[in-house]
Amino acid sequence: MRVRYVAVILALAVMAGCSTRPSAAPQGPAPADAKAGDGLCGSLILTEKEAVAWMKQRAFSTDDLAPLADALQGVHTVALGEATHGAHEIFVAKSRLVQFLVEKLGYTVLVMEASYPAAFAVDQYLQTGEGDPAEALAGLGWWITNTDEVLDLLKWLRSYNESAPPERRVRFAGFDPQILESGAAWLAERVGPADRPMLLDLAAAKYPETPEARRAWLARLEAMAATLGAGPGDPEAATRARAAQTARVLAQFVDTDLLSSNFRDAVEKRERYQAENVMALRTAYSPETRLILWGGGSHFLDEAPRMGRYLREAYGDGYYAIGVHFGEGGFNAIGASKQLEAHTVGPVGAASPKHLEALLACVQPGEFLVDLRGGQAGAPPEAWFLTLRPIRYISARYAPPAQGPVFLQARPGAQDGLLFIPKITPSLVRGLD
Repeated sequence: MRVRYVAVILALAVMAGCSTRPSAAPQGPAPADAKAGDGLCGSLILTEKEAVAWMKQRAFSTDDLAPLADALQGVHTVALGEATHGAHEIFVAKSRLVQFLVEKLGYTVLVMEASYPAAFAVDQYLQTGEGDPAEALAGLGWWITNTDEVLDLLKWLRSYNESAPPERRVRFAGFDPQILESGAAWLAERVGPADRPMLLDLAAAKYPETPEARRAWLARLEAMAATLGAGPGDPEAATRARAAQTARVLAQFVDTDLLSSNFRDAVEKRERYQAENVMALRTAYSPETRLILWGGGSHFLDEAPRMGRYLREAYGDGYYAIGVHFGEGGFNAIGASKQLEAHTVGPVGAASPKHLEALLACVQPGEFLVDLRGGQAGAPPEAWFLTLRPIRYISARYAPPAQGPVFLQARPGAQDGLLFIPKITPSLVRGLD
């Protein structure tokens, strides 16, 4: 149960054992526009030189994340984006950021771009140690997160929780209204007979044919979400709150996937609902809760219609988005064969110095992070950072030339921090032969 353009291609690969291990990265020369010349950094125009010089003065190696603490003063929601869903080094870097935020800054909720109801098994493991973490992770339904890197992070969080005081223990949740079959089945056991058939149909991905019938489903699910919430002193408050939010995300799925007029309409709805779910989670825990968001980098941009714009409008400077970008290398994605494959891309070359990744490669060697808010050092030069630039994002699919890297036109300053990794390799996807 997910947006349909994803459903067809991912259903073949997300579940354990239903695909082969990603095939070897294709060999041969990189595309012509991906050949980086040695003179790229020496051929920048004035505004690009100013941007690079500003970042050189403020960049710090990710070997020591302590400078990030100053940048995050007053922040309660940190979003960790990714320029591709399938890179080992990106997941490792994000995991180190999570560990730093948890240990040093007191962040206590990790919210992934994953199914809200499917995330409960992961949360139970983190809180109690019960269950198999590998099974719980696979239950999220995405090959993207079903990796050795994410599993290692979950094990680290469980180990941390074992000795942490109750108020510092880390919770886990999902903010995405997709992959909801298990949630629909769970909710069907907790409602009256009138609503049970609809929920069982949702669990089996059996949807009404007509828009009128689909709108009737939407109305019933919205009413269910409004009536299932707990009242003051309710001994079943936690279960009732979970049931209400499950009904809410099921309604979001129906509205997004079954009632959208076109693809853009579906994207805009999904972004809005993702933001609403994050805000609902923070309210449910407490207004003082510090959240870590984990997902695709384009979602977290402070650009309409992205969820990052909604979070910026709601939280102001309390929201901080870190974009994790890369120079070149290998990654996993669904290819033209509709199977999970390893791919490679070269750097954006000398012909395209205006790309964000090209400038980041000129800042300093190795992996680094730069705070774009500037702090006492001053804001970045607006001529470059607040002008639309191509930024590379690779989705779950990659089948060039028809479906190659997507260069979104966005302001580099639509992110609050930039983490750059010069070279990446494919993530270690689990459950594949």
